[in-house]
Amino acid sequence: MCEWDGTRGYQLNEKVDQIVGAAEAGFVRAREFMGKVLELLRRTPVWTTLLLVVAAGLGFAAGSWSNLCADCPSIAQIRTWEPQQTSKVLSHDGQLLGELGIERRTPVSILTLPEHVPQAFIADANAVFTGFEW
Repeated sequence: MCEWDGTRGYQLNEKVDQIVGAAEAGFVRAREFMGKVLELLRRTPVWTTLLLVVAAGLGFAAGSWSNLCADCPSIAQIRTWEPQQTSKVLSHDGQLLGELGIERRTPVSILTLPEHVPQAFIADANAVFTGFEW
């Protein structure tokens, strides 16, 4: 603890007065600023402020959507999609001689698959999720 010293006590009181004065000045400035903000809000109709907030939200949503889906296909492209297939070369009697192309796909209806094929996919998915901790 410090002992009371007339000179030092006076200097400490002076510092405290400076700090309190600076804090009071800051509070006065903050009060004046808030008063100006409130006055501006009173003059601006509520619907204008609401309109600006809604417009900003819609602009943000539209910008985000266009940025995320810039390279997404359209609905029409999805509905008319056909996978690329190879060209099949057949002999004169209908035997397959070879396939030409990059991707080797042959579309098959899911109804024509043997019963164990869909069950194998389900079993594989179950095996993946069995070890997963929720």
